[in-house]
Amino acid sequence: GYDFEMTKKNDNVILLLSGGLDTTTIWDMLMKKFNLNVYPIFIRRGQIRMTVEEEAVDFFSRYYQKKFPKLFHLPKKLTTFIPPLEICWDITKFGSIIVNDKLECRGIPMYGSFLANYAVQYGYYLEITQGIKARTIFCGYVKDDGIHMRYETLTSLRTNTENIINITGDNSWQFTSLPIEKKLGYHFGKETIAEYADFYKIPIENSFSCIKYSYYHCGRCFYCARRKDLFKKLKIKDKTIYLDKKSLIFNIFSRVKLIFSVFKFMNSIIFDLYANFIYFLKSRW
Repeated sequence: GYDFEMTKKNDNVILLLSGGLDTTTIWDMLMKKFNLNVYPIFIRRGQIRMTVEEEAVDFFSRYYQKKFPKLFHLPKKLTTFIPPLEICWDITKFGSIIVNDKLECRGIPMYGSFLANYAVQYGYYLEITQGIKARTIFCGYVKDDGIHMRYETLTSLRTNTENIINITGDNSWQFTSLPIEKKLGYHFGKETIAEYADFYKIPIENSFSCIKYSYYHCGRCFYCARRKDLFKKLKIKDKTIYLDKKSLIFNIFSRVKLIFSVFKFMNSIIFDLYANFIYFLKSRW
């Protein structure tokens, strides 16, 4: 009987985190403005920058845990390659190809559906292991994203919602993005998000937007340029560290920190594999 219905105060919701400007700020909005219990997930999906994005998620986890002690819940980190590792590079390197005269890019085929599916599985995990029922999933698409990526439109989100309901048989599932949820009267972009973060003093300089394999923002790629232009346009002080404005020694320091972040990530993966193996021996042998 409805397309979307906002959950009530103190309800449980799932948030797909990327470590970027949009989702880290939406995380704050869901807790501050809507008083929701937010259960975030960060998917280690094989992207080249995932170790640095994960550190951004860790920073904001510490920040929001202090700011919203009752509504904050520690993000769950899931490891799954999108696309699968064996075919990953051949697909992702052609993701920016323009497919029509509307400047729509190919992206990663079915990417939004993958994210939705893993969020649904996490919802059932919460219910099975902790008795927590969460049926609304939020992501971080803003109004301009859908211009270039078909799976980042409200139409795509509604289609994924219908698919989830059909497959699970549970019509309480919802998959949406706060900035483009028209049932709430929203249709805003990164400008509104940056202004919100500036007004509430959220340290968004610790979010990560760069597409390059770098510990700090490279300052040269499309995403860094867009980030710079955003702050300049809004006349907000940009505290982001850009390597193109730093010395050679600082750039070398950045590479060293990147190596350590990769090492930390690999250790966590090895630990998870070991824990799963022990579980298998105890429960399934």
